[in-house]
Amino acid sequence: MSWRLTTLHHATAPGPVEARGLIQALFETHNATDAARLQIWAATASLHLADLVTISETSGPHDTIELEGDFSRWNGLGFGLSKGNLIVHGDTGARTGGELNGGSIEIHGHCGPWAAVSARGGRMMIHGNAGDWLAANWPGEPKGLSGAEIIVEGHAGDHAGSRMRRGLIAIGGNAGISLGRSMIAGSIFLGGTAHGPVGLGMKRGTIVFEGPQNRQQLLPSNFKSGGDFRPLTLNMQLKYLHEIGWQKSMNLLGLKSCERYSGDLLTLGLGEVLALA
Repeated sequence: MSWRLTTLHHATAPGPVEARGLIQALFETHNATDAARLQIWAATASLHLADLVTISETSGPHDTIELEGDFSRWNGLGFGLSKGNLIVHGDTGARTGGELNGGSIEIHGHCGPWAAVSARGGRMMIHGNAGDWLAANWPGEPKGLSGAEIIVEGHAGDHAGSRMRRGLIAIGGNAGISLGRSMIAGSIFLGGTAHGPVGLGMKRGTIVFEGPQNRQQLLPSNFKSGGDFRPLTLNMQLKYLHEIGWQKSMNLLGLKSCERYSGDLLTLGLGEVLALA
């Protein structure tokens, strides 16, 4: 079953909409009447889905849900998604794609904070900007992203990839503070610059940034230079990123060499930061 939800211009929710579980419920709904009656919460008010959006069945690909309009106050869209496709033409709120475990999410707009938090599988493509804590860990949890692919064409906020366990993050624009902090493994690609040192406390994993950059600003003092590095595996990753649609990779294919820095020397020292120019 495939659905299209379009926001009603005259409808005003009494507060942020908690949409956690909504997408999974829609996948299990077989007619528009039942879909319209799905319960959602806005602040402390209980509403039916039809109070805020129009709902129509589509002839598109099976298990695809399309959202059109401003969903920037809808939190938890696609939370825990394990199959199917969610496509949003507009902005979304916090926790979009949180604990993603399969399927795909594509956002033609901006995402709020905590997008793809603790995601475990699947793919999320954000064509706009992402807020703070992109693909990070829940507060107090030992690991964040652990298997998904997160692609951002725009900028990301603070703490992206915090405690990343495995998987892939590619950010076309700039990132805020603490990119890749306490990484355990995985790969982060940054097309722009970061506002402060990257990879602080990382144990393993790879952070790749395109230059020219202020190395003193981006590299913590407890990283050491390894000189020039021939990026054979890196070129394979860039080719893959190009195939799945990360536009920034088009300028980076076929690299001959890059600079390699290893660290964090205060932990295992097995992480690496690669500067491409």
